Amino acid sequence: CMLEIFFACLVSSTVFIACGYLFNFIFLKKNISNIDFYESTLFGLVLLSFLSLIINFFIPLNKALGSFLIIISIIFYLYTNIILKHKNLFYLLFISLISFFLITLSNINRPDAGLYHLPFIGLINSEKIIIGSVNINFRFGHISIIQYLSAIFNNYFFKNEIITLP
Repeated sequence: CMLEIFFACLVSSTVFIACGYLFNFIFLKKNISNIDFYESTLFGLVLLSFLSLIINFFIPLNKALGSFLIIISIIFYLYTNIILKHKNLFYLLFISLISFFLITLSNINRPDAGLYHLPFIGLINSEKIIIGSVNINFRFGHISIIQYLSAIFNNYFFKNEIITLP
């Protein structure tokens, strides 16, 4: 289980970095060799969050879409590292190791996750955006963009508990 958590941290960091490279390349018109690693990770979080929100207007964020996103992100990350020789494997392992230790050594109990966050993530994974979903249940009115980021991490590679990783 510990190895699976570390591997999930490694894959999620790779996805965030690849999306950050894409954000910097498309929106900021930066050359990939001039991109700051840490800034790229933050931009990747923002891009992936809003991209999942926009996608959810049309289709649900199901396991097939999450798995496709992970595969495409890893391919793009490998392309930038192998073809363009943008080396940052040390930073990737360092970020993954820090996030692994923060997750495994955490002893905080989040009692509201089962009441608010996880049911809404389940709704996002099964349906496209339902306008007026707060009328179904009041708990669907307490959402954030991070829940869309968590919903996109529902995939075939990891257990369902990994959606809380972002």
